[in-house]
Amino acid sequence: METRFPRCWAVLFAALSLTALLPMEAAAASRIPPQLVKDVRSLGLQRGPYVLGAVLTPKQLELAHRHALPPTADGTFRFKDGEIQVVAEKGSNVIIAISEYHPNWPHKKVKDLIGEFTLGFGFPTVVAHGKTLYWFYSVDKKLLVDQEYKDYVLQKGREGILATIKLQTGQFIEEDQGKGKDKGDDSPDSVYYVIYSNPILELFVHNNPFKKP
Repeated sequence: METRFPRCWAVLFAALSLTALLPMEAAAASRIPPQLVKDVRSLGLQRGPYVLGAVLTPKQLELAHRHALPPTADGTFRFKDGEIQVVAEKGSNVIIAISEYHPNWPHKKVKDLIGEFTLGFGFPTVVAHGKTLYWFYSVDKKLLVDQEYKDYVLQKGREGILATIKLQTGQFIEEDQGKGKDKGDDSPDSVYYVIYSNPILELFVHNNPFKKP
């Protein structure tokens, strides 16, 4: 004897199947436009297992609940994974900032971190005041170089910057050379970096989720 499902059950199963195919980003409402999330994620700006613009995995969400920090902006939540601090949007779980702060590190470790960033992201766009490095990415997903960045901002304004990496140290990055030794490697130093998307930041600008801890 042939068994037939009522039409309503067939519709329900079809709806459930379609839901299973939806990407995680679509599972919850987000104030961030989907194309902006996609563009930022495609830059591949990553520290540890965290990629700017990516959605937190179930394992990362579990860790976020265990190591939660007070949120710094409405519509966001914040947590630490070891030394890395992550800010994500509530609901969508999209990563909107990745940062790390070491108030008292050996200067050699700070220089090693700068080396990691240079190898991973390329030479910085700007070195400001000898202590701060910036990597600026245009809306067409290109890492800008110094003069190119200045011309780009003149033409498009800062709104044309898709993402920024900022790394700031306590001591000067460029040390005196030719003195026969590597000056200051054992001296204490501080370092802070933050990776974020400028247009996403604007959506949460009423309270800054990217400040130092």
